[in-house]
Amino acid sequence: HYRSLSSYRNLARNTQNTYGIALGHISAALGAQEVRGFQARHLYALQEAHADRPSMANMIVRVMSVLLREGVRADYCASNVARDVKQLRENPDGAAPWSEAVFSYVLRNAPERLMRAAVLGRATGQRAVDLVRMRGADLHEQGIRFTITKLRGTPHWCPIPNDAWAIIKAWDEQPMLPFLHKDGRFWNEERLREEWLAWKRQHSDQIPQDATLHDLRANAVCDRRNAGVPHQQIVAQLGMSQGMVMRYSKHIDQALNAVEGMALMERAENGVLQNIYGSIAKRST
Repeated sequence: HYRSLSSYRNLARNTQNTYGIALGHISAALGAQEVRGFQARHLYALQEAHADRPSMANMIVRVMSVLLREGVRADYCASNVARDVKQLRENPDGAAPWSEAVFSYVLRNAPERLMRAAVLGRATGQRAVDLVRMRGADLHEQGIRFTITKLRGTPHWCPIPNDAWAIIKAWDEQPMLPFLHKDGRFWNEERLREEWLAWKRQHSDQIPQDATLHDLRANAVCDRRNAGVPHQQIVAQLGMSQGMVMRYSKHIDQALNAVEGMALMERAENGVLQNIYGSIAKRST
């Protein structure tokens, strides 16, 4: 078993978790596929199914390449067709927040379940794999309780902003069913991504094709930063690492710091700016 290999045990825990998620996607999509009959088109189809998260799509290709390399060694297959699959282009800055225009368009026009996913994603900052499991029964004290899959099922409670709370509470008609169910049928992460990609293609004139549900994690962080919440408190609210919070908030931190710095300068009595520009004011009179 791959977990017993020293090459796996020596990886960082976060890397192990990411590999585990990629292996889960591979198993769900290709678990019944005969290894010798595996072709590059199968992997391209799986990569496309995760194109809304290029980093995960590329991880799936890399993990599959490792599996097939071992398969060649064990004579399960004759070649490693994953080796030549082209990687998707990744955004070096990671997730970027949706614009207010895009978010408003989704709320007004998306199918009910995608609208709900957008509201939950921005309100809680969680990944799609956790959004699909959220239920009315999990609401508690103007927040929601859930487990964070990437942190090996760590229990977490996330407070929800007032406006989003009012919307989410109105969905609480069947407390034991996930908010993202459809006619009582459970939507898993794969189905949610498929529905988002299909709808986004139909509305390409309004929705940027690189916009992902994962980007709403950045919106959740930036909303809190704009409200003046410190990084460490955002860590506690959303269950993210401080490094991830700062990575998402960098989209607005520079502007916030610049504005705060200017306010300090303007408030300073007999400050540097007043002394420097005073002579110009006298000249104008």
